[in-house]
Amino acid sequence: MREPKLPSCLEKEHVEFFRYEGKLRAVYNGWTCSYYELPIVIRAPFEKEFMNDTKAQDCLRNDMYVTSKVLEKFIACRYGNFDNTPDLVNGKPEADAPNCHKEETCPGFGKVCLIPGGLTPQQYFITRLISLGKQDKEIADELEIALPTVRTHYTRIRETLKVNNRNEIALWAHKKGIV
Repeated sequence: MREPKLPSCLEKEHVEFFRYEGKLRAVYNGWTCSYYELPIVIRAPFEKEFMNDTKAQDCLRNDMYVTSKVLEKFIACRYGNFDNTPDLVNGKPEADAPNCHKEETCPGFGKVCLIPGGLTPQQYFITRLISLGKQDKEIADELEIALPTVRTHYTRIRETLKVNNRNEIALWAHKKGIV
């Protein structure tokens, strides 16, 4: 009998961040732990990225003043989507697609969390709705925008992602953990 294959995020030396009960947690070497329980060599690339991203720091510091809390919020927003892909690959952080109930009102959307694929925030929301099976009229009603605007965004999403149709958009979104 073959052993089931673990998701790549759970393999040895990989780390996957996630949010649980409002706290940042990590899976590392098959164990869950807090961010500060991770080895320094694992934390270093994330801290370096945080230190180099002044736009994200400024956005987060508007709400928080304790540096350790700002760092944890940065990591939770940028890497906290449990999407079964490692957040650290060959020593380089790999951001997750945002998937948060506060996206539409969050001032850090697209600054702290990163939108994958080169999509704009509006294209990102339309991509998510397309992936949930919504039709253009439903998307227009939900986002309170004109139907021709939805269709223009749909065309630009296909061009940006280099896909041909709604099914390929949905497949891309599922792979990225958007839905």
